[in-house]
Amino acid sequence: LQVRTRCFAMLSLGLLGDQPDHAALPDALDGLGTMPPASSTSQRIFERVLAKHDNPEYVIASIFALSMQRPDAITAPMLLTLEQAALRARLGNANLSDLEASYAALALGRIGTRAQIAPLLLALKTKATGLAVKRSAAIALGRLGSRVDGAERAALAVDLWRALETVRDASTRNFGLLSLAQLVAEDARTDRADVIGAKAVRVHERLLDLAADGRYSERPYGALALGIIARAIGTHPTRAEYDRFRAKAIEVLRGG
Repeated sequence: LQVRTRCFAMLSLGLLGDQPDHAALPDALDGLGTMPPASSTSQRIFERVLAKHDNPEYVIASIFALSMQRPDAITAPMLLTLEQAALRARLGNANLSDLEASYAALALGRIGTRAQIAPLLLALKTKATGLAVKRSAAIALGRLGSRVDGAERAALAVDLWRALETVRDASTRNFGLLSLAQLVAEDARTDRADVIGAKAVRVHERLLDLAADGRYSERPYGALALGIIARAIGTHPTRAEYDRFRAKAIEVLRGG
């Protein structure tokens, strides 16, 4: 088959995920069946991720398909493999390009756990990773932050801000700003205020400052960050701190 066809077939499997198949037949036969259970779609896709490929597009399609599975279908070895791919640009015995490794970082944001926060922060800060991986890690941390809460999400916001202060690449910083906005927005959606209340770094105030008077390359993303948070807060916030932030955000945005 042509490479593009194989890639789209893999993505289609990722979209479908686990489907009813012969693994359920023994139960339907009141235990009389003898067929072995089928491996999950996630496991089958993971086997394709580990297989030797000559085309980088298929590597990317396989990793992306794996990232489309339910997080509870993902195993620890799968996550460890993705970590190694993102941090070391290695998949088994094969070397990965920066672009291929960046999809592993994105996948960790979609299907990872709190255990992947530290590796993604490392991917963002270390000199060993390329720009594509750093940008993907900045995006992934915002996605991953939606699956932790309380003090963990607040700590992630502080660590992410401090990591961004060491980053020179404008795109990485801007993607990180949007991830910070997602962390605050997730707090607002779940009626928590851990991130906005963190004293180590007042992330929401930094975003307000960036949107109002930040660097030329950052102001648009700062403005978008304010919009993401304000939308999550809604028109009738239940917490006074969100009400104040929303008013300030609208003022900054209207001021252009």
